[in-house]
Amino acid sequence: MKLRTILGIVFASPVTLVTLLFYILPFTALGWYKYAGWYGVDRLANPSSPLALAPVWTVQLERSPGWLVKYWAKWGGHCVGTAVVVKNEPGSSKKADITLVHELHHVDQMHRFGFFQPVLYVLSSLCAKVAGEDAYIMNVFEMSARRVAGQIVDPQSFASGYGMCKVHAQQQASNNKVP
Repeated sequence: MKLRTILGIVFASPVTLVTLLFYILPFTALGWYKYAGWYGVDRLANPSSPLALAPVWTVQLERSPGWLVKYWAKWGGHCVGTAVVVKNEPGSSKKADITLVHELHHVDQMHRFGFFQPVLYVLSSLCAKVAGEDAYIMNVFEMSARRVAGQIVDPQSFASGYGMCKVHAQQQASNNKVP
């Protein structure tokens, strides 16, 4: 493990410790979450990625209560401290891997900003909201994670959906073909 990773884990440990003790481990004990292992650069396709190494859990929807299933209907994953919880098993689909990359970037943000990251995240959301923008879409931490994961970053494309972006990507690809 690199020194930067170790220092990042220590810097973020107050947040990680609280979320592990009062959220992830109890949900795991109840059978709602399942530990999937450590994921990072060595477990992903892009070895040049600066993504952090993190423990990952998956949601066991079939064993979870209704309120938790309803919550996860809207989300693919989230980073809590330096731990990651995802809806789909890493490696099970391209979408699952993209979600994991997105969440691992949030872990990297936790390593960089430590226990200040959640505060900065909320401030970014508040700034977007005050400006009349969507607090999630325009959050700089989310935009950065979407960029790293190869997801849609700009708000207009995000709002119009992936379908429109696929059409745009296909048009761009056909325009860039070498004759």
